[in-house]
Amino acid sequence: MFGLFLCGILFGLLQHSAQADLVSIIQKIKPAVVGLGVYKRTRVPPAVVLATGFVVADGLHVITNEHVVSRLPEGMDISDMVIFTGYGEQANIRKVKLLEIDKVHDLAILKVSGKPMPTFELGNSETVEEGTPIAFTGYPIGAILGLYPATHSGIIAAMPPYIIPVDHSSRLDTAIIASLRNPFRVFQLDAVSYPGNSGSAVYKQNSGRVIAVVSSGFVSKARKSTQITPGLITFAIPVKHVKQLMKSVGLRANGINQSFLKK
Repeated sequence: MFGLFLCGILFGLLQHSAQADLVSIIQKIKPAVVGLGVYKRTRVPPAVVLATGFVVADGLHVITNEHVVSRLPEGMDISDMVIFTGYGEQANIRKVKLLEIDKVHDLAILKVSGKPMPTFELGNSETVEEGTPIAFTGYPIGAILGLYPATHSGIIAAMPPYIIPVDHSSRLDTAIIASLRNPFRVFQLDAVSYPGNSGSAVYKQNSGRVIAVVSSGFVSKARKSTQITPGLITFAIPVKHVKQLMKSVGLRANGINQSFLKK
């Protein structure tokens, strides 16, 4: 009986420690989370947060989803794209330039103007196992209430191969053909994401290191292709594809601005 009681205490202490780690990490990583959207003075409203991005490398580059930058609101183009930093009603707007996209893996990398920002550290997605506790922080409903990033937590639920099924050859495009020939594994998360979470960094709860990128677009593609509703399933692209994209534009996977993360 005493042994069971002791095990219960130890389990409680470990659970409390894990929660404390996540609380601390959320506060540390939030400065590296940005809102991604558009800004045009003649538009009403002039500023709209569409999705999420996260800062990497030298503090002047942001990772997000390709479907976000390629499907801007009507009347807007890439020259109107900006990132939003700050907190609450104190939002700062910074111009960005699209450097490169990876349509197959739904990734994009942007160059940011201004001074360097805090960055995320990229982890190793190849060693991730099912059941790994994760979290992601972003803007699920944009900035309707202001810039208040929200964190969702869960685990890696599965690691299925990602293939976009089609019901007719006329629906094939380059990205779908590539996925059929070389299906790649994605992380299925036991955590709910929303359209505004697209581009959010998925990080380990115990370290804050990024292991994947939320892609809400994958769910919508699956829904359109299969005519079924996946429900609240969230998919994320393993970070190894982010590293490959960064390498293609001459960026190191991890920059020098990493002091806020645990070593």
